[in-house]
Amino acid sequence: MSIPPDGRGVDFTKDFEQQDMKYDSTGMFHWCPARNLDECVLERHQAAMTVLNGHVVVCLFADRDSPLIGLRNFIMPLRASNFHYHELKHVVIVGDLDYLRKEWKTLYNLPKISILNGSPLSRADLRAVNINLCDMCVIISARVPNTEDTTLADKEAILASLNIKAMQFDDTLGFFPLRGGDRSPLGSPISMQKKGARFGTNVPMITELVNDSNVQFLDQDDDDDPDTELYLTQPFACGTAFAISVLDSLMSTVVWESSNKIGCAVEWCPDMTFVGCEYNPTGNWFGEQIYEKVDVQNKCRL
Repeated sequence: MSIPPDGRGVDFTKDFEQQDMKYDSTGMFHWCPARNLDECVLERHQAAMTVLNGHVVVCLFADRDSPLIGLRNFIMPLRASNFHYHELKHVVIVGDLDYLRKEWKTLYNLPKISILNGSPLSRADLRAVNINLCDMCVIISARVPNTEDTTLADKEAILASLNIKAMQFDDTLGFFPLRGGDRSPLGSPISMQKKGARFGTNVPMITELVNDSNVQFLDQDDDDDPDTELYLTQPFACGTAFAISVLDSLMSTVVWESSNKIGCAVEWCPDMTFVGCEYNPTGNWFGEQIYEKVDVQNKCRL
């Protein structure tokens, strides 16, 4: 991202000029001194005058009373210390400021985070954060799902996804030549920035769903049977949809190299799939190698 020639907007150049990288006490994540929330809040006109590019946009549906979902767990892997500081992608959260105040105490030590107090359904807000220039758009919700009608549980997330796909952008804004003296943090000249998507369908995006069956509404051009399993649908296979139920479907244990009599069984349940494997002898073997060479087809017929 860069600052327009007239100098207006929010100055993010200090993020790129920082050479002294700081890490948390574990040394595993980038760290920065605690920042006040107001320092990281962008007004729409400020965001529009700041050329955000190659960033991550988080479209968050929440309100003052929504339960915390732990945004820190989402952002921390993006702040891993194996990235150089200049490689960290700026994270721009579009959502309710009152809710984000509750999350902020777990985020204020993570660098390169900005907040736009707005709505993920507002095209003006989405254009202000240059959603067509982002590396990824993540649509999530912190609101309590509708228990009376599960179809409505993902209403806002689906509408936001379809809204973005229906947008069009001026591709002439995709290139931003920088002044000859501008250089990257590693010293190499920067000549051009990423070219943006011309249509919303080309914006990299992933949408979180509460109800698996709602995946059918994400792709209006897809003629899949509504009863098709989630993992067989195009949005899930393409990585544009993610269901919470997937997190509950995997349980594993360690099998050691000298284990034998391995057998597996699978049971499909309405809300979960159970896969159980038995091996002998049981327990941990100190100094033993992990069982890595498993012929699944012959040893474990599912």
